Formats: sequence, structure tokens, C-alpha cells
Amino acid sequence: MAIEIHAKKDFISGVVELPISKSLCNRALVLQANSRNKISIKTVSKANDTVVLINALKSTCEILNTEDAGTAMRFLTAYYAFSNRSIEIHGSQRMEERPIKALVDALKEIGAFISYLKNDGFPPLKIHAAHQPTKNELTINASISSQFITALLLSIPFHIKNFVLNLEGQISSKPYIDMTLGLLSKIGIESEWQSNSIRITQKEIKPAELQLETDWSAASYFYALTALSLKGQIQLRGLKPDSLQGDAVLAQMFEGHFGVNTVFNAFGACISKSANHALPAKLAIDFNHCPDLAQTMVVLCASLGVELKATGLKSLRIKETDRIQALETELVKFGITTNSTADSLKIKGKINADVGPIKINTYQDHRMAMAFSIIGFIRPVIIENEQVVQKSFPSYFQEFKKVIQ
Repeated sequence: MAIEIHAKKDFISGVVELPISKSLCNRALVLQANSRNKISIKTVSKANDTVVLINALKSTCEILNTEDAGTAMRFLTAYYAFSNRSIEIHGSQRMEERPIKALVDALKEIGAFISYLKNDGFPPLKIHAAHQPTKNELTINASISSQFITALLLSIPFHIKNFVLNLEGQISSKPYIDMTLGLLSKIGIESEWQSNSIRITQKEIKPAELQLETDWSAASYFYALTALSLKGQIQLRGLKPDSLQGDAVLAQMFEGHFGVNTVFNAFGACISKSANHALPAKLAIDFNHCPDLAQTMVVLCASLGVELKATGLKSLRIKETDRIQALETELVKFGITTNSTADSLKIKGKINADVGPIKINTYQDHRMAMAFSIIGFIRPVIIENEQVVQKSFPSYFQEFKKVIQ
């Protein structure tokens, strides 16, 4: 299936119902399972990744399928490592290409029994019954994915009350680790950063009802639409200024670079376009700590004609698709010049407001679909396989149409 988008006005307005953050929700669900339901969650995300995780946590089967949900694969690996239960964890074809060796090696270091069912270092996995961890300190490569670190932090403290996690290499997406630690503190698990180590102390799990925020990553597409508009105002429900989410940095980024102002109120964040903001000719942005914003920013800069050098993109190579390659392939269709390395992307040029629609391949990647949809505000585009947004924001295109029509 595909959807054609072409806005017919140069201003936007409306109220957007953002989804609950699946990053927060998936973390909370693992904590809930580990606490044996001492923790309740007020509103659960409807994202497919969350549905997959919920079904896996409830399952009594010996074989689990995480589909294309990266958090489910990583979080469940650590969750079942010391469950004294033998289980297989499978995923989609793309999941079998996404590395998991760093997490598996760390779990083995403290006594887990895990083997690879196909290729070494990649899912699917066989987790063999194990009792308690054999040591209270381990080391992990922190440069590949913060989800490996979060997986350990969500489960190991329930088996070891005093635990030290040493992080080697450049830490990727540190705000996502801080998000995890923030949730842990709400239930009585304290943490302390000591250089590149995290020391965890658990006294007693506190019963808690977690009220989760809406998703700042999802908000980025509406910030981008506002940046493209001549004028406009959008109310984004549920966003908080004191967010646990690292992607909340986008409010500052969009105000400084694109003149999109954010005012928080009782309902969330109200964003609007400054009338006289001058666009930069060039930008250089490091996305190491906010990789989920990279695609939005790349497509926005191409739409505005802002030359961009995006760095810190290493993790994009191992997401739902190779996001750097996918961005280059689709931007070339619009005449944008690109140049990439293993962890960077440079773009130059401006997308023209032509009349003919261009088809966008989404590569089974929800963020490709949402990022490229914003081009529809300046020229027609056809987003193929638009249902891929079910992964994180099922109602995305309904909300999108509300503010552009």
C-alpha cells in the first residue's frame, strides 16, 4: 500500500495526539515483569514494538518471535538470561543481520548460557537455563548500541543488589541510558555514574504507578513541518520540559536553527514559527546522542536547501535498515548531492517544488516513512508501505493530515 501526500497551503495549525514513548514504555514493561507486577503503567504504547514485547513477556512458549523489534530482542535476551528457563528468541530477516554479540558476551561474562542458532554474533539465540549471575561486575562495549546497556540495567539489578557496569569505548546514545536510570530511580533502584562506569544499588523495589510521557521522537516530524511553513502553530499533547527522553533536545535545536519556538502549557508543548528567522546556509550536527532525529533533520535540511554535515551516525547502519544508505538513495531522486562515510552523511542542494509525485521506498523503516512525509508539504510524494509506521506511531498519517489540510 502507498499514500500520496501534497499539502495545499503554506501554513499549519492543529492539535496533535502524540503516541506514548515506546522507548519509555518498553523499559517500563520489563521492569514491571521483573518486579512481578509491583509496578503498574497508567497508559501503554500502542506501537507494534510494544505489542510484540507484551506478547513475548506473557508467552509460555519455548520459542519467541520479536519480529523487527530491536528493543524486544535485546531486552528479552537479558530478561531471560537468568530466568532458569530455556528459550529461543527469533526475529525478522533484518533482525538476523543486526549484531548482538556485545550483549551476549557481557551476559556470558557473568554466568549466562547463550548460544547462536545461525550466525555467530547475530540472532536467533538459544538461552539455556541459568540460575544467578556468578559475579557483580562486568564490562561491555558501549559504542554499538545503548540498548545493550539498557537491557542489562533493566534486569541484572533484580538478580544482584549491588552491581557495577563498566562501559568501554565511546558511549552511544547516552541520553537513552540516562532515561533507563531515571526509570530505575522511580522504583527504588539507585545509580551513580563514576567516569565510564555505572554503579547500581537496590535496597527494596518500591511499588509505583508510572505515568509515561508522549514521544519526543514522534514530535520531530511536526517540528519539521512547522519549520517548512510560512506560519503556523501546533499543540503537541503530553510533552514535558523536564523529560527523561534525550530527544527533547530537538526543542532547542529547532529554535536555534529554524526559528521554531516551544512554549509548554498544561496540555504539552505549543510550537510556532518565528516570522523573521534567518536560515543558516550550512549546519554541522553530531547525532551520537540523538540518532532518531537524524533522518528528520537530513530531510528537513534538503527541503530547505541547508547544507548539512551529520555525524555520529554509526548506529544508523544497524537499524531497521541501513539508514544512511536509504537516505542517500531516496534523496538522489530529488537531485540532492550526498556523500557518506561509516558514521556520517553530507548533503547539498534543495528539493524543488515540482508538481509530479516521487515515490519513496521506506525499506520497512518507520522513520524513513515519517521523515520523508514532510516533503509532501512542499511537493507531492508517494510514501510506499505507509503502514510501517505501526512500529512506533500507528496514527501518524491521520495526525499528519490534521495539521496540513
